[in-house]
Amino acid sequence: MEQKKISCAVIGAGAFGKQYIRLLQNNPRTTLSAVVDPSGEQRGFELKHETRHDRDAGKVFEDPSIDAVVIATPLSTHAKMAAGALQAGKHVLLEKP
Repeated sequence: MEQKKISCAVIGAGAFGKQYIRLLQNNPRTTLSAVVDPSGEQRGFELKHETRHDRDAGKVFEDPSIDAVVIATPLSTHAKMAAGALQAGKHVLLEKP
């Protein structure tokens, strides 16, 4: 029986976020559905065609097709981002230094 892929998003595309982007894109059990970076830049990473690039994490939280988020943003934003993701019913991996 084939397992459903977990649809994921990465919020924050800095040093740690780029590592999660790479790992999620190469994991056969996940689909990287979105990357959120407020700068709007793709800072040295390639995205597969099915991955969208957003500036607003709220769009990811509102998207019912996304199961889980990785939050790899500055420490000062962790509480707000994690609360928003959890309130939206997402599974959360919170990257902390």
